[in-house]
Amino acid sequence: MMNDLSRRSIIYSLGMMGVSYGFTNGVSAYSRQSGKTWPELGYDAANTSSVPNRTVPRGAVSATWQFEMEKPIESAPVIADGTMYVGCYDNKLYAISTADGTEQWHFETGNDITTTPAVADGTVYVTSTDHSLYALDTESGAEVWSRSLGLLTLSSPTVVGDTVFVASDGRTVHALARSDGSVRWSEQFQDGITEIGGPNESSVAVAEGTVVVSGGTRTITALDSADGTPRWEYETGDTVVSVPAINGDLVFIGSDDQRVYALATASGNKQWTFETDGPIRSSPAVTTDRVFVSSGDSHLYALSIDDGTEQWNVRLHDQAGGIPSSPVVTKETVLVGDAFGRLHAVSTDGVKRWQHQVGGWVDSSPTVAHETIYVSDYTEQRVSALVAGAAVSNSGDNQSARNSNKSGTGTGRSPTETSAGSGSGFGVLATLAGLGLVGWKTFVDRVRS
Repeated sequence: MMNDLSRRSIIYSLGMMGVSYGFTNGVSAYSRQSGKTWPELGYDAANTSSVPNRTVPRGAVSATWQFEMEKPIESAPVIADGTMYVGCYDNKLYAISTADGTEQWHFETGNDITTTPAVADGTVYVTSTDHSLYALDTESGAEVWSRSLGLLTLSSPTVVGDTVFVASDGRTVHALARSDGSVRWSEQFQDGITEIGGPNESSVAVAEGTVVVSGGTRTITALDSADGTPRWEYETGDTVVSVPAINGDLVFIGSDDQRVYALATASGNKQWTFETDGPIRSSPAVTTDRVFVSSGDSHLYALSIDDGTEQWNVRLHDQAGGIPSSPVVTKETVLVGDAFGRLHAVSTDGVKRWQHQVGGWVDSSPTVAHETIYVSDYTEQRVSALVAGAAVSNSGDNQSARNSNKSGTGTGRSPTETSAGSGSGFGVLATLAGLGLVGWKTFVDRVRS
């Protein structure tokens, strides 16, 4: 057991060393080491959502700026070179200054952007529900190239070296050249259409020469990253909309059957499972020794990476369900949002630190860069930059945060003043609390469709 753990720790450490010398996970060494970037969904191509050298406030936070939009936001922010990129249901990708929340430019696609962009070496890649993948210049927002994928695309792009990987319609994975969008290979791995169950539900994780994807069915599929050759399949007990995370020789993924699975990256053989009391629709965050996962039972769990043994669990709230956000783990803190508009901070040893009322519904994962937490709010239709600040209000709105830096609203709407317990955030909270877990899932599906 200790040998396996040590081996995984060595693999992880060597992987991080590899990043410092090149484009192992799709971005430059400068970007990785600066601590000021978050280049793609789950931070890296393996979707680990782990930044062990970064810190976040241990105490209360407040918004230093907010950028408001006209429609909902499912996209998680990505960050590079002082600019945040985030998509919106208004069909646009926005480039926003991380310094003050002002808009730098926006690019309009033909339909909603529900996914998380990826940025690497001066180009930002984003998919739209107009069935296309776009490559844009980070400085100007000008289109470098676009590629129609022919089918509904609910996948965030994943960048590895000179290749962009993206899934479409929950059944086909494409590998495209970063330079011009030419197709290197496309592989249809299953029949059927992905369930509309969560943001980025058909996104891929790439590591160890392997592409792993679920696509919204019960089956998890692995392909060779070089040519798309199928490697293995594994069937869970229910629908999978969780995006996989890879740490060396293990793949981790959640399922609606209430379990988190650890599968061998090379073969797909089950190594262990851990059962919760609710569906797991979020994606695990993985460190060298632990797996963090949020469940529909309202708990955040820490598990041993070696055998799935529970290290601790924390109940985040008393309402049924309501944790659509995937956790992110920093040096000492795990961050996760809920469907009631709150961002939770829990120490890596399982102690609640704080919670912050962001707004109405935190659907996507938070992002951490230069000691700031960036988080999207689906119902309040805004992105907030959170830093160490005034005391957190555990109920109602943070008025000072709502009023901060109105210049950061760009072309969006102005902040709406509401008292604590009123407004759209509270309405969503009350509605979802009454719906319960099954009702919440149905509500989510109907809203997104």
